[in-house]
Amino acid sequence: MLALALVGIIGSALFLNSHPPLAIRLNERPSQDDVQPLIYWQEPTKSGDGQLTTVRLDLESNLYQLNLLVNPPNNTAPEQANSRLELPTTMAMVGRFVVGINATSYTLPNKSPEATETWKTFIRGANVTLRGFALPRDAPAIGEGPAAPSYPILWQKPNGEIGLTAENYPDNAVWAFSAYHWLVKDGVPYKAITPYKERTFRSSAGISADGRWLFLCVCGPPPLAKSGKQGASLPEMANHFISLGVDRAINFDGGSSTSMVILTGENYLLIPRPKKVIPRPIPFMFGITINQDE
Repeated sequence: MLALALVGIIGSALFLNSHPPLAIRLNERPSQDDVQPLIYWQEPTKSGDGQLTTVRLDLESNLYQLNLLVNPPNNTAPEQANSRLELPTTMAMVGRFVVGINATSYTLPNKSPEATETWKTFIRGANVTLRGFALPRDAPAIGEGPAAPSYPILWQKPNGEIGLTAENYPDNAVWAFSAYHWLVKDGVPYKAITPYKERTFRSSAGISADGRWLFLCVCGPPPLAKSGKQGASLPEMANHFISLGVDRAINFDGGSSTSMVILTGENYLLIPRPKKVIPRPIPFMFGITINQDE
C-alpha cells in the first residue's frame, strides 16, 4: 500500500506540471450553449435531503480519455480475491484521474453481499472480490462476468464510441466493466427501480441521447444536513439524469462506498465528505484522465 501511494504521489507531481484545463466548476447547471469540455456543478435534490454533484464530459474532446483502475490483491490473498481496498484519493493519484468515481461493487472472498457489510470493508489493504468484471485498458479482464444477467455493461470502442448495453460488449472494446443496475433505459426510469425509494448516498453515470456527453454523478448529504435519511432514492437519481437529456444511465455501488474525487489544482476534492474520520476504501475507480497522446 505504501508503494502504491508513493508511486501515485510522484506520478501526480509530474502530471500536474503539464495538463489541459481541469474540471471547471459552475455555480449552476450549464446552459445549452455551454460546450466547455469538462465541467461540474452542485445542486440540491428536489426533496432537499441530498446534494447532487454532477460532472459532464464532452466525449468529442481529444483532451481527455476514460480509464478504469483496479487495485490488485496482495500475494497472500485467497484465490477468490481479485482486488484490494484502497483510499479513493490514493486510487485517483495512482490512476492520474482528473475526475474519478467508485463504480463496481464487491464482496469479501467467499462471502455474500450481506455478509460483506462488516468492519473489514473499512480497512485499507483488505482483499476483496469484484462483483462482475472489469476490463482495463491494455490489461486482461478481471472477474468472471456480470453480477447478474440484467446488469448493464459500460464500454468504449477504439474510435471513441461509448456504449451501455446488457450482458454483451464489443470484442474490440478498449475498456469495459459491469455496473450495478440500470437507472434509465430508453429515456425513461427503469421499471425495476420504482420500489427503491429509500434515500441514501449514490454513485452513477449516464450518456446523453445524442451520445456526446457523459455524466458522472454522486449524491451526498445537503450542506446543512438534517437528521434522518440523507441522499437520494433511485427514482430521484433517474429523474435527475433524464432532466439532463440522458437516455441511458446506471447505478454504481453507493452507500458508504460513494466517492467522487475531482482534481482542483494540486489537491483532490473528495465528495461527499466521509461520515467517519477517513473515507471508506474502494477497490475500483472509473473516470477521466488526460489524453497523453494529445
